[in-house]
Amino acid sequence: SRHHLRRNSPTVCALRAPVRKHNMARRASVAVLLALAAALAALAAVAAADDHPDLGITFDETMTGFYSMGDLPYQEAYDEGKAAGNLLQFKCSMTAPHMRAFVADDSHAMQVAGELKANAFTGFGGAKIYQGVLNLFNGSIENHEMEMNYFLPFTGPKGQPYHLEGVKHIRGDNCTHLLHMITTLYSHIREGNVRGKGAILATGIVEIDILHCLELAASIRVVGNGTDADKLDALTEFLGFVTKDISRDCLNFTNWESQFWYIWASDGKSGFLLDLIARPNELELRLEMYQINGTVTVVKQYASVEDLFVSGSTVTFAGLMEMSEANCTGSVQDVPLNLDYDVTSATNDFVPVLVYAAFFGLLPQIESKYGQITRPSSVGPLSFAAGTPLVHTTYTFEIGLHELQWAMISCLNFEGSDLKLELVSARGPGANASYLGSTYVYHYGNEYHLNDPLVEHTKVTEGGDIVNNTRVFSASVVYESKLHLNIACDAPTDLFATLDNEGKTTIHTTVLGSCVVDDLIRGDRFVCANQALLETKRKDA
Repeated sequence: SRHHLRRNSPTVCALRAPVRKHNMARRASVAVLLALAAALAALAAVAAADDHPDLGITFDETMTGFYSMGDLPYQEAYDEGKAAGNLLQFKCSMTAPHMRAFVADDSHAMQVAGELKANAFTGFGGAKIYQGVLNLFNGSIENHEMEMNYFLPFTGPKGQPYHLEGVKHIRGDNCTHLLHMITTLYSHIREGNVRGKGAILATGIVEIDILHCLELAASIRVVGNGTDADKLDALTEFLGFVTKDISRDCLNFTNWESQFWYIWASDGKSGFLLDLIARPNELELRLEMYQINGTVTVVKQYASVEDLFVSGSTVTFAGLMEMSEANCTGSVQDVPLNLDYDVTSATNDFVPVLVYAAFFGLLPQIESKYGQITRPSSVGPLSFAAGTPLVHTTYTFEIGLHELQWAMISCLNFEGSDLKLELVSARGPGANASYLGSTYVYHYGNEYHLNDPLVEHTKVTEGGDIVNNTRVFSASVVYESKLHLNIACDAPTDLFATLDNEGKTTIHTTVLGSCVVDDLIRGDRFVCANQALLETKRKDA
């Protein structure tokens, strides 16, 4: 039967196809732990303190940003420091060696050791942090006024005492900016080594990008005397304590979740991309049509969130468009679509379930199915023959859509080979954020699902930069000794459609891109001519 769902109804999450299979995992306490990274993990002793007094918690954190001399507004100092190349960075280990003392102390103080680099104060070699302190959530989870305060003393090259003081502000119910708050540290470098004292000599901001968040999560460990079972119990029991309030007030995503269903195809002369988008406040149908002569058309139509229908893998928007894993029919602003296809040949999840849940929506939940058009089909004035490659993708953002930047490369038709490749990479809001990539490859009869973000199989070096009126994408994909691909893709800027603005970012997409892939193991080269989807979501200059 078909269900007519109100967007905020209690049953909507259970029936919307892209979300359904990962609901339980995303609510898992382990995932929430990773999502809050060290900030939450450091409290892992709470429930088990009495039973395991010798257990503690430790994790590693790397934060990078920029500073300027003087007592300035934070953002101004950051911007000026970035322009001047004044790097501010620290790499630290945070440790709470005794759970009982850590929990009993209202300041929740952790010991900090590591290295800090700010050339004007440390010299180019950096300086060791001594007797540093991190106060973790030294406010109240219950009244939603929490802070993370850093005190990092260090000594200059001539023995001058300095310290960095920084704060992460974590405020408010419905923490729509929680992601930004727990990854951004507003910092002062002060004279002397007495906390809260000394002239402010410099101001800056440091941040954690996606890759370092993952490294931080991987570094979380319970330390001290106890069996492995004791350590696991301590970690697990704690999660219920910490996540009780946060999961209720910060991780209730219903009111800002965005879902996307899309299909695209290209025959090298023309192509299309159809998006069905369920935003918190409206439904959007977005159709892009591309022709190799440079004609790019974008058509949009909007509907009420009341008119979202889902039945199994079939989604219907306001009676205007119906998309399934076998066909798509309907219209967008009177532009008709009539497509039949088969996408059962292969499937890929680009973000493992636990990693998606761990970042509570910072990373999109993405699944692609690959196949081809099965009979002559049409999209507006464009016609497509049977056998034209087609991709069907679903993805969900719970939060972070406005901040996240990404780059995508997809091609199922490399001339004279069985090579199929789709690469999705994302980076967070930090100014120094690096891309975190995930790739599907079918090559010489072998299928590779390279979606473990803790193993850097995919390295993106260019994510849609403009060079001589051409958007350029490049990446490498390495897997053991079996796979080493260098990927270079591009398309003229006039073949890209400029789509919606999401916060300060803009989406640019084409399905007429070209790619050259060099297989460095076999010495082969493969070409995808004018049949690649290339997409970048970025903060345009």
